[in-house]
Amino acid sequence: IGTAIWAYHQRLAKEESEQITERRRSAERIHYYLMSFIGLGTMSAGIILLFGLIINLLIGVTGKVITEGATWWQGLLGLSLALLVVGTPLWLYYWGGVLKRIEAGGIEEWRATSRRIFLYVGVILAIGTLIADLVNIVYQILNGILQAHPDTIVRESRWSIQTLLVAGPWLWYHLRIIRIDQKRGAEALAARRKVTLLTYDRSGATSQAL
Repeated sequence: IGTAIWAYHQRLAKEESEQITERRRSAERIHYYLMSFIGLGTMSAGIILLFGLIINLLIGVTGKVITEGATWWQGLLGLSLALLVVGTPLWLYYWGGVLKRIEAGGIEEWRATSRRIFLYVGVILAIGTLIADLVNIVYQILNGILQAHPDTIVRESRWSIQTLLVAGPWLWYHLRIIRIDQKRGAEALAARRKVTLLTYDRSGATSQAL
């Protein structure tokens, strides 16, 4: 059902924008960045769960997890792999399309509003996640020391550790792209001048040459 709805609206949007090149390009650009964001989010969720599984296996399963049976890790591994199988190709395909548009479009693509929103939203989410993770990890360390239960530190902060391992590279990658775009002049104010041309050339050849 979702695929049918998606295909219908995509075809409808394409038909309505065929006569307006800029609007079509803008709609396609937004579509590529939106699908890249969804794919990246799905892939990141799969990596986070995979890290969580590894951490649980390293520290040993205790407490509530034991009641779920000796094969508790199979369900978590299955969900992680499902997210990776869906999210990774989705992100690679659409982000690859974004990179091709960047190479072909030049400064117009670098300055696109949808691109700036995509990059800065990614940075904001990564920074917020890192701050929350660091706060929780420090809290669990202090709490474990004060309550004389240092063995619970890793177990209680494992969610923060696994999201930290994903948010760090996410932040680095998007900040790197932003800095490259800034060097290219993507965020520089475009100089605008109003020019009046006085000419007797009715053919327009002079203005075209200028």
